[in-house]
Amino acid sequence: MAKPAVTRHDPEPLPEAMARYYPDTKTLVIHTDERWSEGETIARDLVVFYDEQDNVIGFTLESAEFLLESFVAVIRAQAER
Repeated sequence: MAKPAVTRHDPEPLPEAMARYYPDTKTLVIHTDERWSEGETIARDLVVFYDEQDNVIGFTLESAEFLLESFVAVIRAQAER
């Protein structure tokens, strides 16, 4: 049997993430308030950003409206409130 990936019983709290959608470029940006130091293209249209300790703190996804239609619709509806 495989060992669980998380072995701590008291995992560190995750920072709050914010999601923004830019309809003119169809770009979804999800990030924390932490300062970005580097970005890495993981796949076509997907860039992941890291902090100085190499923790993932955000990403951008181009063509998000086509790839994550329902998710983007929710973000757009919340932004209109």
